[in-house]
Amino acid sequence: MSTVLPPPVPLPDPEGDPHALAAAVDGLAAAGFVLGVLEAHLAGPATQAPGWLGADAAAAAAEVGATRQVVGAVHDAVTAALGAVAGHREAVVAARARIVVLRDRQAADLDRAELRLATLVDPAAQVSSVTEDPAAAALVADVVAADAARAAEHAALLASVGEDAAVAAAALGAAAADLGVGPSRGGASTADGVRLHLAVLLPAYGAAVRSALGTDVAVALTGAAGTDEVARVLDEHAGLLADPLVAGALVERLGAPGLQQVLLLAGPDDRVAGGLAVAFTAAASSATRAPGLLSAVLDPLDPDGVPDQVALGMGAVVAAGGGAALAAGWLPSLLAREREQGLSAADRVASRATDPVAVVVGALVGSRRSELAAGALDTPAAWTALLSRPWADGGAALADLVGLAARDAAAPVVATAALLSAGAPFVPGGDHVVTALPATWARVAPELAAVVAAHPDLVVARLLDPAAPGAVAVLAGATALLAERAAARVVVPALEGAVATLPAGLDVTVLVGALTAVRDQAATVAHLVGTARADAAAVDEQFLRKEAELVFSLLPGTVPLVAGPVVDTVLGAVGFGVTDRPAAPLLRGAPGAVADATRLVGAPGGAGLAYEQVLRALRLPAPLPVSAVAPPDVASPLGELRRGGSPVARLF
Repeated sequence: MSTVLPPPVPLPDPEGDPHALAAAVDGLAAAGFVLGVLEAHLAGPATQAPGWLGADAAAAAAEVGATRQVVGAVHDAVTAALGAVAGHREAVVAARARIVVLRDRQAADLDRAELRLATLVDPAAQVSSVTEDPAAAALVADVVAADAARAAEHAALLASVGEDAAVAAAALGAAAADLGVGPSRGGASTADGVRLHLAVLLPAYGAAVRSALGTDVAVALTGAAGTDEVARVLDEHAGLLADPLVAGALVERLGAPGLQQVLLLAGPDDRVAGGLAVAFTAAASSATRAPGLLSAVLDPLDPDGVPDQVALGMGAVVAAGGGAALAAGWLPSLLAREREQGLSAADRVASRATDPVAVVVGALVGSRRSELAAGALDTPAAWTALLSRPWADGGAALADLVGLAARDAAAPVVATAALLSAGAPFVPGGDHVVTALPATWARVAPELAAVVAAHPDLVVARLLDPAAPGAVAVLAGATALLAERAAARVVVPALEGAVATLPAGLDVTVLVGALTAVRDQAATVAHLVGTARADAAAVDEQFLRKEAELVFSLLPGTVPLVAGPVVDTVLGAVGFGVTDRPAAPLLRGAPGAVADATRLVGAPGGAGLAYEQVLRALRLPAPLPVSAVAPPDVASPLGELRRGGSPVARLF
């Protein structure tokens, strides 16, 4: 009914407590005053350090000057924050005061309208549905209009306060960002972000503060109850742990036992792996003991399975974003453990975990940092380990790593290490056990050949003087390299082209004859290794046939009599029983060396003599035994049968 007064429009106060804002203004004003006084005191001695002399005086003056700059920056931030908070408090107080006025007027209008309405409206007339009084209806309409106007003004006040709050918040955010507060600092600990920011600006004082921050996080990690708590601590302090000095202090405080413990958690938990990736990447570049501690975290000799779990955690950290420097520091210890234990960590754990060595190599390739790639491949031990292990991609990532290392100034060192590793089995008097997997070597050899072709002096110097210390080992590696046709097509032209660049006075025909000898030896190596592998495959087939015969002997009745010939027929159809040995190589011999010299130089010179000299230095026994092939469980899928490892063999 239009003669009934509606309920009053709500007029609540805007958000913001004037008393809390006033307290904040007072606190900021006091802080600004103290900072202003401190800055004034520092202005005097900022350019000199009384009582200090020489470098100490300069360092002290620099520290005082840096402190003054920090104090000035904090004073400016506090002043900006004071202005923002004080202005917003005024806006809140003014809005609240106006809303009080609106409420008072609303209450007064309603009281007057109720009294007036009581004199205009006849209750008996309303009950009898007699037409309402026009004056009463007009009165109610006036009250509704006035309340609507007040509601609109109230909404405008709230909107104005909200806009002012947004402006003040932006000003506070800008001031706080100048002090190191913000999302880029990570986590929920704003105080940590401010402390780190100020510590970075104060070299002498700041170093101790940053170390203390890292120690505090390490204590929190060691005291964490469970994986979830460890992940929470790492996430909360992610901004701090990106600082090298903080991260270095964290690693030093954790020590070997603490590092191993958190790495054990990193393998199965991506959150922990991600947090450690931030911390350990920063620590790997820290000027502390942290890089050394990280590199030595994995025990290569411990036969227990716990270090393998640690290795999986290392791989998980690198996969979660661990830096290339961290990956490069971990690769030697991962390879050393594989060498000592005979299997990768993933294989020893017998799980579907990602191979940590493959992850580390992939991270190095992805970094595109040639110096790290070269550093990972600059020792024969690293090459031996990398060439003898199985790769899920057939060695493609390793080949990419070699290609990346080829761009670095240390590429000749990398190539020399590779040749020493690959040639070790073919050095006269060596054990002639070829551990490099054929598929891996076939992938890597062309990339290595490109390095040798770009630096032919690596081989040329040894060809000219095969009696020099270490020359035979490098030339033996060259024979292994040239045994791969794709590599030979790159290296041989480069070495022949070096004939024209030799200094005057050297007999270039010696180089040609020596190169022909290396090429013949490479053909011999390829034949001997191919023959040994064919013989090894035949041995594998014999074991498989014996295994099948053992199974058939368990079958009842005449089944073995029928099944045996069928199996023989099937095995024969797929090539079992046929030893596929490579054809004997066609060697050029001393006459070929003379012909090469005549073609390249125009005269035979000492090519024939050089050929004989180098060939005698590299001579291999022939034929190589079956044991010259890589270990069966690496080179052949049937290798387990050789060691009696099949289910049937174990049964008996």
